[in-house]
Amino acid sequence: MTNGKKKIRTLLAVACILLQTVQTASAQLKTINNRLPSLQQAFVDLRFGMFIHFNIPTYMNQDWADPEASPSLFSPTKLDCNQWAQAAKSANMSYGCLTTKHHSGFSIWDTKTTPIM
Repeated sequence: MTNGKKKIRTLLAVACILLQTVQTASAQLKTINNRLPSLQQAFVDLRFGMFIHFNIPTYMNQDWADPEASPSLFSPTKLDCNQWAQAAKSANMSYGCLTTKHHSGFSIWDTKTTPIM
């Protein structure tokens, strides 16, 4: 077999593998897209809930975090999460969502993959 034929065979093999990969990815995407409307509807059906965006600006009287602010500012000493839960329950909320990592990069606790900023 000549060198040119080997290159063509190799290219064809790579093209077949790529085509199979694209077809597999396309099938997976269709599955996700078919499920998305039902997941969105499930969220809508929850109707009323609480989003808790608790971070450094809470202690700085600001709406947006100062990227240079020291993480030591976030020091909740008199935090009463039960009060949050009671407020949600008394308002007949069906879910709560706590933002744990913020767009500013601040995390409200350390993890193995994300340090407290």
